[in-house]
Amino acid sequence: MYKQTVVQFDVDGVLADWAKGFTELANGLWGPGTCPELQETTTPQWTGPNQFTPIERYYDTWEALLKTPNWWVSLKPMLFGSEFDRIARLCTRVPVYFVTNRWHYINPANLQTTFWLRLMGVPNASVICTKNKGEFAMMLKVTHSIEDKHANAQDIDNYIGMDGGKSYLVNRLHNQQPYCPERRVDTVAQFLDIVEGEL
Repeated sequence: MYKQTVVQFDVDGVLADWAKGFTELANGLWGPGTCPELQETTTPQWTGPNQFTPIERYYDTWEALLKTPNWWVSLKPMLFGSEFDRIARLCTRVPVYFVTNRWHYINPANLQTTFWLRLMGVPNASVICTKNKGEFAMMLKVTHSIEDKHANAQDIDNYIGMDGGKSYLVNRLHNQQPYCPERRVDTVAQFLDIVEGEL
């Protein structure tokens, strides 16, 4: 029986550099060194709120983020333009969803994310903001997913694995827990190679 390819992309930590943006916001609010491990790093690796001293600055930074107009649009990409071009082409061939656990007080996070993807060269992106990524993947019969958080990748795998779906984990410092080695990729380009090879 023919099974259509359906692809699900996480955004933060996979396509967009949330850690760098969050760190720059924190250091701008509280002064350089608030979160030194990530300061001025071209490919920061988020390891959690314990990097903040005191910890309250982490939560205060989140509050500032949610009140900064179009903050999600300001994030730097983690991919080259050619990789976004490949994603845009993929969107014309199969259903592709960008699923992210974002929210915002002023400008809807899904609209900000859609606009950001358009700036990156991916027009008409289907963006969903939810923390229930596994359930969403199951409902849409996702066949290929990529995440940077171990827990999300595992959750998606639990929902789609029984039907032959594959949840991939892009290597980051914060996700080195045991995970299926065949489903770890070093880059989004490697994930795209897999998806395109199975079309």
